[in-house]
Amino acid sequence: MKRFNRMKRVLLLGGLLLSFGTGVAQRWENRVGVNLGGLPDLSLDVGYEALLPNQRWSLTAEAGFGFGTVHHELIPNAQTGETTRFWQYTRGPYARVGLRHYMLKGTRIRPFAGTGLTVSMFRRTNVTQLVPKPEPWRLFCDCKPEPFVFENQPGTALAMTGAVRMSVVLTRRMLLDVGVQKAWGLNGTNSFQNPMERRFFTPGVGVASRGYVQAVFALKYRLHP
Repeated sequence: MKRFNRMKRVLLLGGLLLSFGTGVAQRWENRVGVNLGGLPDLSLDVGYEALLPNQRWSLTAEAGFGFGTVHHELIPNAQTGETTRFWQYTRGPYARVGLRHYMLKGTRIRPFAGTGLTVSMFRRTNVTQLVPKPEPWRLFCDCKPEPFVFENQPGTALAMTGAVRMSVVLTRRMLLDVGVQKAWGLNGTNSFQNPMERRFFTPGVGVASRGYVQAVFALKYRLHP
């Protein structure tokens, strides 16, 4: 329940900011897009931007869903000789509200810097399988792997993000966003139970072992050009 309450607070904050932005905005637009910069991790999002009258500042809101790649590990046990096969997959929604500053205006290539508050509600699926120690000297050995064990671990992460990107106008409706995003975890991003978890993907935030730095290569489609 706490996970949903946190998401509701961020969405409420975003709604208030965007309500203000829409009231004073000179132009606003909706966008839907896909970010390929984090491959093999993938994110789909829907965004809203309210451009303020000076056309340099805008308020933004995004809601998306992240799909992490499947991680596979072999964890040997030196004492028993057994090996544990481990698979992990993360997916889940995220929401972000933020502020952008465009360095140029009225051009097809518009570099900008932005910051935002992101909440991620992810679910990690862990699959483990125990493989007994092989005994090749025995003619008959029941060394079959144990059945798969599935475990779902829900979690919530709250983070501040900063980005340096540029928006390239390809057509009247198509945009290309290219740049780099960095996240700083506020909650739920640094409490790792083991070092292996630092390689796990958190939707909307990134991967700890990469310093929560994500490349952005996003194709955007304007719903209201």
